[in-house]
Amino acid sequence: MNRPFRYEVFVSLLFVVVLLLPLLFSVPDRNVAVSAVEKRKLAEFPDFPRSAVTLKSFPKAFEAWYEDHFGFREAIVRAHNYTLLKIFGISPHDMVVAGSDGWYFFNADGAISDYLGRVRYNRKQLERIAWTLQNRSEWLRSLGIRYLYLPIPNKEAVYEEHLPLILRKNKGYDSYSQIVDHLRAGGRFTDFIDTKELLVRKKNEAQLYFRTDSHWNYDGSGLVYRAIVSRLQQWFPDIRPLGQKDGKKWEQGFSGDLAVLINLGGLVTETAPALNILEECDAGALQPWTRLTELPEYASFPAHRLPVANGCREKRRKAIVIHDSFGLFLRPYLSQHFAAVVYVNTMNFEDARPLIERERPDVVLDLRVARSIDRSVLPDPELEQRLLPEKFAASGPAAIRIDQSNWQDFLYKSRKTAIRETARGLELSFAGPGASVHLQFNNGRQPATPLLVRIQGTSKERQTMSLCSHLRGSRGELQRQVCEERKVQEGANQVFLRLYDPQPEEILELAAGGAGSFTLHSLEVRQESASSQGSGMGTDFSTVQGEEAGR
Repeated sequence: MNRPFRYEVFVSLLFVVVLLLPLLFSVPDRNVAVSAVEKRKLAEFPDFPRSAVTLKSFPKAFEAWYEDHFGFREAIVRAHNYTLLKIFGISPHDMVVAGSDGWYFFNADGAISDYLGRVRYNRKQLERIAWTLQNRSEWLRSLGIRYLYLPIPNKEAVYEEHLPLILRKNKGYDSYSQIVDHLRAGGRFTDFIDTKELLVRKKNEAQLYFRTDSHWNYDGSGLVYRAIVSRLQQWFPDIRPLGQKDGKKWEQGFSGDLAVLINLGGLVTETAPALNILEECDAGALQPWTRLTELPEYASFPAHRLPVANGCREKRRKAIVIHDSFGLFLRPYLSQHFAAVVYVNTMNFEDARPLIERERPDVVLDLRVARSIDRSVLPDPELEQRLLPEKFAASGPAAIRIDQSNWQDFLYKSRKTAIRETARGLELSFAGPGASVHLQFNNGRQPATPLLVRIQGTSKERQTMSLCSHLRGSRGELQRQVCEERKVQEGANQVFLRLYDPQPEEILELAAGGAGSFTLHSLEVRQESASSQGSGMGTDFSTVQGEEAGR
């Protein structure tokens, strides 16, 4: 039996409507700039072509806009992602690793690479990190301030049993463990908490990280908070840990940042612990700390990056907390203990130094998760310059002292450098980048403690000089090199350098940032004394030889 003509027309029209619906629903969405679920900028609607050149590029630009804006797109993407995840166990996003039992892990900022042991520090780098932390502690103590460093482990380091088997089989020595193990072995810097050891030991008593988020939850942060208070009590006996409310509360249907990243917020959920403390006071809402811009160093600091502050008036102490996103979970705890606490989450320690010096808090807490731990232990040459003069004066006699009377026995120069003896000292003339003078240590023994170098001289202008230490192999190949820049002012200068973990064949290089001259009055090397470090005894380092080649 033949179907009526109007039935065929109806089916045809329905088919056309279905095809056009996504396009029709794209039009109202034309000005949406950012995807609410994908957290990324969407392609913009292209301008209509007005020339042959723009006409050629218009189809591709329109296609990119349409792919980002066609109707029902987000619903279709969510359905696709949910199918991949729940049926096939495949993460729909490269930045998220799907684990077992509903656990998800962050695969960005080198987190998984770090778990696999692909981030390796050599001994010199680890020594440099330890000294960086020790420098901070010593500088703060000179101001009457305590310092507590808090490295936080990545989620996969605590809950590795939920990672895919292929990752667990290839587990390596992660950066957190390298740094903490070195700090423990060295015994020099001890003002830190091994939060990984604590979290791993206690994880069977409660879930300490979110399953659907890259961060710890309030049970995890609460555990570390109590460890912080325990350490603070050694310095400030009046600080006591907060109690807990009767009956634990939970947040139902929580979707963390990883669920949102795979576009499944609200579909991939978990039950998470809510904050559970007995508040002793009303700390008030966190407010932007506008006093920061009163300091010249922060006069143009962007308003959206300002630190925030609150506190309890009835308390007596002040704190500054330098932290990343993990520190957000510690704020409700810490705010109860201080009359004023400033939370700095847009600066590293070296950037916050003027703020610390101005406010003079009782304690500085410095917190950073392992996947970005490098940014929390950056060398701070300016701070070291403040500390080394006193350490240099407290160290033993000079292992070597070079001036215009004996420089030919110790120094050699590059082809771009000229050395001329004058009544005031050795005039070093640098022709440009690459120009340098070298001093080689060659006594066949490795010093037990760092070497301190003091360079005294005069400059006719402001300039930047590089102080490098490098080690070459038996064939002359460069094995390692560490360089630091020092600002040289017009007139008299005194520049210091600490050589961490010096090797018998180490070479010290003084290089110019550009063409210029510097009159060297003396270059003196001393072995840092045990008393100036606070630990250990040093071995004499009294023989230094020059190298004939290259003079």
